[in-house]
Amino acid sequence: MNINSQQLITRLNKLGIKINIEELRRWSKKELIPEYKTHYQPKRKKRGRPKNPEKARKKGIVVQKARIGPVSEWPEESVQWAAAVWAVRYCGGIKSRALTKEMIDVIRRSAKSIYSSAPVECTIPPITRWLGGEQPLPFPEQFQLQFATNYPEGDKRILLFPGQTHEKRIEKLNELIKTWIAAIEKARDPEWIRNIRRNGDVSPITQRAKVNIYLTASRRTWKDSNGNPVLELDSTYDHTTLEKLKNSDVDQIFLYENGIDVRVRMIRKLAAQTQLIFGSSPH
Repeated sequence: MNINSQQLITRLNKLGIKINIEELRRWSKKELIPEYKTHYQPKRKKRGRPKNPEKARKKGIVVQKARIGPVSEWPEESVQWAAAVWAVRYCGGIKSRALTKEMIDVIRRSAKSIYSSAPVECTIPPITRWLGGEQPLPFPEQFQLQFATNYPEGDKRILLFPGQTHEKRIEKLNELIKTWIAAIEKARDPEWIRNIRRNGDVSPITQRAKVNIYLTASRRTWKDSNGNPVLELDSTYDHTTLEKLKNSDVDQIFLYENGIDVRVRMIRKLAAQTQLIFGSSPH
């Protein structure tokens, strides 16, 4: 299903994004958002005033002066992509000249993979004081999900992002991945848009959100060429919920596999590796 330029602008305006069609076309030519197609649509017209205007209207006869003009059509997903690129540009603080197809591809592919395999890691508090079982491991709220985990130092893709060191660039990429995911989810959730617009305090795209992504994980066992059993874990996307965040400067992304926070699984893995006591949350 395609939409025209006016529909695209209208839907972006509802998100709180003020943008003109010329900038969207520039983004499309830079391959930041999907390609649009332009065709010429003629309008039927008839000179003079018809005897029966209502009958003429039903036949599609245009009385007023009409002309043939260009009409642009965009893929439906252009709304989500444009919202995400806008968020990276204006919320993520990326300068216009640095906003390239290569940068957007890295962000988009990293974000897309999360919906199918949850390839994430956690940054954890220092665990030295937990060694020896003196104190229980931290509870999930102290862990932060990291989505950019497979980029070695010197990777040309990471050099696209601002930062003086490799760690700073990875940190910026993680921030932009979260920004991208949040913008995509806000743009495709009409209930979120209605609720935020009803309050009128802030726009739906800039209102910080807690994005809960639910995956369904399954296990499959098969045998390799040597007849050895191989366990394969597969995750498929189920649904997403959005919650309004107060007193937060950033969007937050949380992943759940079969209803369980993935951070809990990681803490259990850490506990098993270090043979420490898993502490319960005080909440």
